[in-house]
Amino acid sequence: MKRNHVRMALITSIFSLSACIQISQAPQAPQAPAPPSPQIYIPPPAYPPQYTQSATPETAASTCPSETERTLPEKNALFVAGYQTAKYYVILCRGPSGQVYYYGAENSDSSVNITLSAKWIGNAYEAENANYHYTINNQRLVIKSDSTVVYNQPVTRTW
Repeated sequence: MKRNHVRMALITSIFSLSACIQISQAPQAPQAPAPPSPQIYIPPPAYPPQYTQSATPETAASTCPSETERTLPEKNALFVAGYQTAKYYVILCRGPSGQVYYYGAENSDSSVNITLSAKWIGNAYEAENANYHYTINNQRLVIKSDSTVVYNQPVTRTW
């Protein structure tokens, strides 16, 4: 009986001591948030063609890819935007006059291409050629013949 009494006293002391230790422990400082992950630049693939940055950071404009610029009526054009779908890529460049040009080509064969004057309407660039109407923005490329949609695909990559 005396042993049980001693055991109970010992157990009570241990619980009291552990409670004191938990209370007396200094609170832990909150951990600092992890630093943001660095931004990684992934250049566009060789197809569609590459573009190059101008030499001066003050102008920081990109030159139009040479393959595209060769088809433009103006030289020294600046890159505006690039888009790619499953079948086509589109490059928009602005000539020194301010005119934007739409260059569209097949992903698999850039010799199948078209260059047209383009303009910004609403939320997309639009270009026309005879009965064809081309509309491109960050989401879709839509090509219509007369008023019939002949191609309507999501943009899979922009640059």
